[in-house]
Amino acid sequence: MKINNILVTGCGSGLGHAIALRLSRAGCHIYAVGRDKRSLEQLSAASQNIHTITADIATYEGRKTITKLINKNNSLSIIHNAAIAIPGLFNSLSEDNFLKHFEINYFAPMLLTQHILPLLANGQRVLHITSGSASMALPGLMPYCTSKAALKHATHCLNMELNSQEIYFANLLPGMIVTPIQSSFRNAEEHDLPNKEFYIHSEKIIN
Repeated sequence: MKINNILVTGCGSGLGHAIALRLSRAGCHIYAVGRDKRSLEQLSAASQNIHTITADIATYEGRKTITKLINKNNSLSIIHNAAIAIPGLFNSLSEDNFLKHFEINYFAPMLLTQHILPLLANGQRVLHITSGSASMALPGLMPYCTSKAALKHATHCLNMELNSQEIYFANLLPGMIVTPIQSSFRNAEEHDLPNKEFYIHSEKIIN
């Protein structure tokens, strides 16, 4: 059986962790990327099809490490899952907060894809895990909403440029699921996230 090679980011916890496990058990070879070495070790112990890479995708050094450690002889698909969402109202947001959201949620997946573009030819896929927030205005989450909106629109631009090379991009909006990001919303201060009760209520529905 042919094993598909898939690079998955944000595998230290939450959705990325679950995606890596599920696809590895389906016979795919997974490059699981994350910053938490201990969590990644748990992943690699769970499946022989998972090769872990400890790296920060928001840095040039991290992207270089990933590029160095993947097998250049095989074609590759990507699932860009890594993201941050730090609640805070616009009038109190720091410059660092703005920059971090775009560095991780938008620039990192764009630049990582660019680094390994030659491996994506011949029918490979790039999946962006975006969010309903990309099309919604949510108080206290403006940097998250706008960085995800940028990622969502980039998908359409990249398809226009690269479909002719048999490289295909798509967005996935997974909906509300129990992840560390959702937990951070429920535990946020009300002055940072005015509608935190919505996330508290949604957890009861999800569970």
